[in-house]
Amino acid sequence: MPLSLHVITQRDQKNKGKGAGTIGGAGFLMGTMGPVYQVQRTLSSFIFGKVFERFPGLMIVSAENDSGWVAHFMYRLDHMYDKFGTMSETTTLKLKPSEYVRRNVWATFQDDMIGPMIYKYFGEDNFMWASDFPHTDSTWPNSLKVIEQDFKGVPDAVTQKIVCDNAAKLYNIELN
Repeated sequence: MPLSLHVITQRDQKNKGKGAGTIGGAGFLMGTMGPVYQVQRTLSSFIFGKVFERFPGLMIVSAENDSGWVAHFMYRLDHMYDKFGTMSETTTLKLKPSEYVRRNVWATFQDDMIGPMIYKYFGEDNFMWASDFPHTDSTWPNSLKVIEQDFKGVPDAVTQKIVCDNAAKLYNIELN
């Protein structure tokens, strides 16, 4: 069974000032990249803490954090690891950091036109589209239009995997 890291993985309970918790407030809008940073930090801990080495079958889902950031995250992990990772036995890994991401991480997204573009780098089997219904960030009732727009240029077979087949496979759901 996969474990999900939902948006706001690393919740900060401190009030960041007036409007911080108000949707649409300045503090809220300034913190919009926080969830991406938080899930990146958590995944980095799983990689460099060697959790994925000890548990190679562990499946982590980054839920509601979009996915366009994943390619740069993978690149940056490998770049820094190649430069500094082998300086200590405690950070020496059996695989490159990006290989753990490809093997152990799935990313969901709703309306992220960059996300589907990175399927060649991240892997077409590790994405899952979501509508986020009934939340305010949902693509409903325009989900089909959003999919059509965000998946322009993505092969139909890859789109089918991302919007349907990958979730069915990961969660062991039988399709008719």
